[in-house]
Amino acid sequence: MLLLSKAITLLEKQSVEHSNLHEELTLADCIIATSMLRVGALSWDIYEHVVVLSVKLEDQDAWAIVTFCLNALRGRHKISQTVWGGDWDPTNAKDLINYTISKRYKIDSWEFGNELSGKGIGASVDAAQYGKDMKNVKQILQTLYHNSKFKPSLIALGGFYQKEWFDKLLQVSGSGTIDVLSHHIYNLGPGL
Repeated sequence: MLLLSKAITLLEKQSVEHSNLHEELTLADCIIATSMLRVGALSWDIYEHVVVLSVKLEDQDAWAIVTFCLNALRGRHKISQTVWGGDWDPTNAKDLINYTISKRYKIDSWEFGNELSGKGIGASVDAAQYGKDMKNVKQILQTLYHNSKFKPSLIALGGFYQKEWFDKLLQVSGSGTIDVLSHHIYNLGPGL
């Protein structure tokens, strides 16, 4: 938690220059900050700091695998306390990906949502809808990265495993859409 606290504190400083940020953050800080900050609203400044840091690490023969999570609830509406429905609005995701490409930042993978499977953790999306949206995200990535030598992976969300939900997701999304399917294991239950 100390590394996370340090990373978030440093990333939230509006006055920190990129060179100072690199000196103060370690690779572990970068990885922790990247994975933890993706669950909330991420300002452009913080996004810049994390991505630029990963580029600087790569320039120094260090490495960081950068994954950012796209907001899979944007444009949807709440159907019940935790269930979200309706079509996903890709506008914000397209802007972020276009910006990333224009700056020539290397994002190794884009994850679509976080822990929305099955009953979800705080929010869930129907597997058929999520599968349809994954096809849309894949098409967006193929279109926006069409001139790029590097093609990032598309990661399907993690969460509690419910066979029927994941079966439906894979059936609807079809072959070649999902590059990676993450799985989060909480042996003691949600929130622990």
